[in-house]
Amino acid sequence: YVYSHRARCNVYLQVPINRPTLGKGTFFLALHEELFINMGKNIVYNLFDQNRFFAGLGYMPLKNIQIQLGYLHVYQ
Repeated sequence: YVYSHRARCNVYLQVPINRPTLGKGTFFLALHEELFINMGKNIVYNLFDQNRFFAGLGYMPLKNIQIQLGYLHVYQ
């Protein structure tokens, strides 16, 4: 087998639209960027593994429940 590593960098942002903070009854804008990078001695040509970008709108009907609808673009 070949031993290698993969690193992830994940940035997630929620911006409330109709209230100053997130909470019950809040609509929000959701942005998400996630980058995967391969590492190791055997990785020569494919250092970049994939990138995921999400943009959408969300609603919090309860304090700990979110509903999101948006666009997810995955590049591999």
